[in-house]
Amino acid sequence: MAQALFDAIDPQIEREVRTLVETKAAPFKIDRFVLRVGEHADGEETIFVDVWHPLTDAPVDARQVLEVQFAVRELLIRNGEWRFPLVRQHFADGQRFGTAA
Repeated sequence: MAQALFDAIDPQIEREVRTLVETKAAPFKIDRFVLRVGEHADGEETIFVDVWHPLTDAPVDARQVLEVQFAVRELLIRNGEWRFPLVRQHFADGQRFGTAA
């Protein structure tokens, strides 16, 4: 199947997404951030937001991971983006998860 051409996301919105992710994910740091528009397995045009995190000594609070995902979706919707955002956070092997007390 040939790769479809999609409208790119506005560079200003991409910067806002990156800043938001860096702020919300600050407790577990970021190694790499990639935002791209592409086709999801079901054929729908999708905004892929991939974030790679290094291994940390402290456990990552799973609620903060979800908070990043919800915040990105809300930001994109507020900016009139109609494509579904798929936020994928990649953690290092061996990363511990938990919840703050």
